[in-house]
Amino acid sequence: MKRAMKIEDLFQIERLAEICISPDGQTAWLGTRKIDLEQNKTKKHNYVLHLAGNRQPVTVDLHEKGASDFVYSGDGKRLFFVAGGQIYCANADGSNARQITHKAAGASKPVPDFTGKRILFARSVYMDEACRTAADKGED
Repeated sequence: MKRAMKIEDLFQIERLAEICISPDGQTAWLGTRKIDLEQNKTKKHNYVLHLAGNRQPVTVDLHEKGASDFVYSGDGKRLFFVAGGQIYCANADGSNARQITHKAAGASKPVPDFTGKRILFARSVYMDEACRTAADKGED
């Protein structure tokens, strides 16, 4: 029996939130979001999709909270992502992920250099933290 769509129906749909294609064009990392109304939270899910052939996406557990902000190093050997408010670096296939930032206010938006040995990232800085740091250095 047909019925009109309700807002609750939309919450059941897992939505594509981001996609990151490898420099060689062979692999894509997908980040999806699904709303859990009972817990009033958004759950992140991650998939890797091999673009050659007709293969299905494979679920990958990079972090218990899910990952986002995927970006490859320019040479395609490393994958960077954000999970739990920190930046991680992994092999291009997602294996051997390790946390590379340990910032109290978190870190996001990683931008690696070509080799992935250095990165730029965004970080929130609170005024009291900035003032303490300046005072520690003897600055006004």
